[in-house]
Amino acid sequence: MAKSTLEKTATPGVYRRGRRYVYVYRIRGVQRWGTASTLKDARRRKRQAQADADRGELENLSDVAFGAYARDWIAGYQGRTSNGFRESTRQRYRRALEIRVIPYFDGVARLRLAEIAPRDVKAFIRWLIEQEHPRKPGQLLRKSTVREHVAVLRALMGDAMEEGMIRSNPAAGVRVSVPEGDGTRRPRSEDKRAMTIDELRAVLAELPSRWRLLFEFVAHTGLRIGEVSELRWGRDVILTGRPHVKLRWQFADGRVCEPKTRYGKRDIPLSPGLAARLREIQPPNGDGELVFPSSAGTRLDRHNLLSKVPARSAASRRPVGHDPYGR
Repeated sequence: MAKSTLEKTATPGVYRRGRRYVYVYRIRGVQRWGTASTLKDARRRKRQAQADADRGELENLSDVAFGAYARDWIAGYQGRTSNGFRESTRQRYRRALEIRVIPYFDGVARLRLAEIAPRDVKAFIRWLIEQEHPRKPGQLLRKSTVREHVAVLRALMGDAMEEGMIRSNPAAGVRVSVPEGDGTRRPRSEDKRAMTIDELRAVLAELPSRWRLLFEFVAHTGLRIGEVSELRWGRDVILTGRPHVKLRWQFADGRVCEPKTRYGKRDIPLSPGLAARLREIQPPNGDGELVFPSSAGTRLDRHNLLSKVPARSAASRRPVGHDPYGR
């Protein structure tokens, strides 16, 4: 660092550079430095860094750039629960990191991994709240988008703490409050509302006859398309005794897997009428076969299937979207 760019302050080892402050400390005789947004914060960080270094708790971790650690982290992240981590979630987390999280901490805040404090996380949240929606000019990021970015940062920092890269997780316990509604340029989140019986009948009436039983089944059971596409006669759909669906498997990320949480494994009773209609299509000696195969007899493709659904219900004029039954 060129010393000519630094202005001395009343605190030895703390300097001003533009609108930010630089503090200097030593690890095993080697000079290191960090940055802070205020003089008070620079003094605090200097004391903490030097104390940790003197105790031998701080190595040369201050040199680790946030973006470098973040990219290595997401490549090998396995989740923070015993339920694992899906590749589709990894892709979503990686997009959040590359589009906003890394550009903020490497570019806007110019903070290395070990320098990030709770106040920096709060500043990041304030910055996120003011970011424009990429596909909706004049609107800000949705509350759910802001919350997911913070969740990614919290998980990353949690792993960094467990690996000894930082002393504590600066994102843990930080509240996320996102203003919505009038005067915020952010639409208020709509309450989720299930379709009425009349609205559901209108949607089913607009479907090709081949798909009506499938979507009636989805409406009755509340299953997702990935769960429905892996249902098999005898193993999952049981029509003897008390008819029910025994959900233990689903198709996600291109493979058959268990539900993500233990609550996803469940038994769902079938009404007598729906059970009777399923018996009509059940093949003899069909145990193990798909209950709702594609026209070619293969597993249903979610994207192709959703193209069969009307864009809007004639009765409700509400969008059906990715979930035709408004869950």
